[in-house]
Amino acid sequence: MREANLFYQMEAELGEGPVFHAETNTLLWTDILKKQLHFYSLDDNEVKTIQTDRHIGAFSFVDEQTLLVAAENGFSFFDIRQESFRFIADPESELPGNRFNDGKCDAKGRFWAGTMEFAPSSPNGNLYRLDGNQQITKAASTIIISNGLAWNQDNTKMYHVDSGRNTIYEYKFELESGAIQDRKPLYTFEESDGTPDGIAIDSNDCLYIAMWGGSKVIYFNPATCEIMDEISIPAPHVTSVTFGGRDFRTLFITTARDGLSSEELHQFPLSGSVFSVDIPVAGLPLYPYLPEERNVSV
Repeated sequence: MREANLFYQMEAELGEGPVFHAETNTLLWTDILKKQLHFYSLDDNEVKTIQTDRHIGAFSFVDEQTLLVAAENGFSFFDIRQESFRFIADPESELPGNRFNDGKCDAKGRFWAGTMEFAPSSPNGNLYRLDGNQQITKAASTIIISNGLAWNQDNTKMYHVDSGRNTIYEYKFELESGAIQDRKPLYTFEESDGTPDGIAIDSNDCLYIAMWGGSKVIYFNPATCEIMDEISIPAPHVTSVTFGGRDFRTLFITTARDGLSSEELHQFPLSGSVFSVDIPVAGLPLYPYLPEERNVSV
């Protein structure tokens, strides 16, 4: 088992959703519970934190100044410089106990994000697709904790984690329309492994899977359902992963302090920090959100 390195020490309550922006050589992530966005410049090693008024579960770049975010009050654009939001829509306005969790854009620039209860106990989560015209489609339902998303390189398969079921699901994916069908459970993890959380896919179509409660990231081949490697993290609650660096051969890993006892925090003082590890096969960069309207300024 390989070991990850400490990249940035902090005490995030629920560090999540890391995104690497290659054009500015910047790593971004959210602390959902503290309602914060963090920006780490790899050029000068400086960190900027923006305090917001909402629980941002996931986000994607639109351009260098604008993010598309998913939070407990739905989808919005966020102007990074002005630190202001412009509301798009909330598909779950009638479900105040739900919030958006993980999300990601497909190769056509459509944003996918799923929901969960703040205190998840029932399959009341859903998976949505936000198209470039800002039309929202409910793509899947009866999800307990909607989590990591990824697509293979030929865009014929979509992978989606339901953490509440400890399972990664596979869908047939149609790139042009964005339709998904034929959902099947691909792999269910043992409790001893932890709970699958955020995922990222590399150029070999293999997945890196953050394992909440497992102190590790699992390297997984979905074609054979084989766990090929594990990366040890000195924090129990590993939340998500993304590729970055100039050649996308660095895996960045977020963690959380939420749910840990004082004894566990004493044992794992780096919980909530961001970690990194060099990887042998380059990862795939994330796609931005591509709106049909040209001006999305807030």
